[in-house]
Parts: sequence; C-alpha cells; structure tokens
Amino acid sequence: MKSEQFVLIKSHKAKENIYIDYKNMAGFKVKPKNGKKYDGVEVNEMLIIKPDFIDLILKRKIGKKLESYINYLIEILDNDDDDDGSKLAQTLNDIDRYRTTINNTYKKYLDEKYLNILLRKLKLVEEKLNMKMQMFYQRMQRQIEEKIRQEQMNYNYEDEEKTSRRSR
Repeated sequence: MKSEQFVLIKSHKAKENIYIDYKNMAGFKVKPKNGKKYDGVEVNEMLIIKPDFIDLILKRKIGKKLESYINYLIEILDNDDDDDGSKLAQTLNDIDRYRTTINNTYKKYLDEKYLNILLRKLKLVEEKLNMKMQMFYQRMQRQIEEKIRQEQMNYNYEDEEKTSRRSR
C-alpha cells in the first residue's frame, strides 16, 4: 500500500501550503488503540511534538502501569495462602522489562526528578515481590523437608514392623 502524506493549509486567504517531513521530526510516536472505525481518515501512528503533551501522556501511561503493579502486590500480600511462584517470577520479569523500557524509551521525554521517583517506586515494588518470593521458596522448602521426613518415618516404621514379625 502506498504511503500517503497530508498537506496542512495555514489559512484560506494566503493559500500557503505547509509540507511536513515526519522522518526528520523529533517527537514521541503513539499508536492509537481505538477500535472504532471512522469514515475518512484512518490513523495508524501519531507523532506528538509538544513536550507538555508528551509529558502528560507518558505520566498517565506510566501511572496506570505502576498502579496495576501495586494492586497486584496488594492482592498478593492479602492472600498469603494462594501464592504462585510462577506468577511472582513473571511479575518480577515484567517489572524488570518495564524498567528497561522506561530507561531506554521514556527517559528522554521525562524530567529527571519524576524519573527518579518512578524508578524508586518500581524498586520498592520489586523488593516487596522479592521478599514474597523468598517466603514462597522457604515455605516450599519446608513442605519438601516435611514430606521427606514423613516418608522416612513411614519407611522406618515399616522396617520395624518387618523385623518384629521375624523375631516372633
């Protein structure tokens, strides 16, 4: 499909045409997720140039993601019995991947103070999940040791029974 470019007309009186070269323009690219179909223009990608608007969009996007991590952490801390190690590990990997995305992609658009606060919050969530993961592994280790102890006791009991029958 042929790539189309659009021409913006500055004013109706002057009839000046402005051509925009998107490839050399710096900004933040956004792919809209709106599933509605509109007649006319179909938007596949949008380049945002205004720094204040970029900051607003990124802070909203990051805030939603951080809120989902915090809600997941609260859910895990409330349910001590229903821990799943794979979900914890997956969430830790997701947080690490998200931190990399923030450092590689969003760092140039966000101010340093906000970025430091955000990374500290992610580190705090990650530390809490790591503590929960360690508790999960310790509980699993205790369960395995208890199972081994039970099997050894059953094995010793069966051996004693066999020897007591022979001695009679």
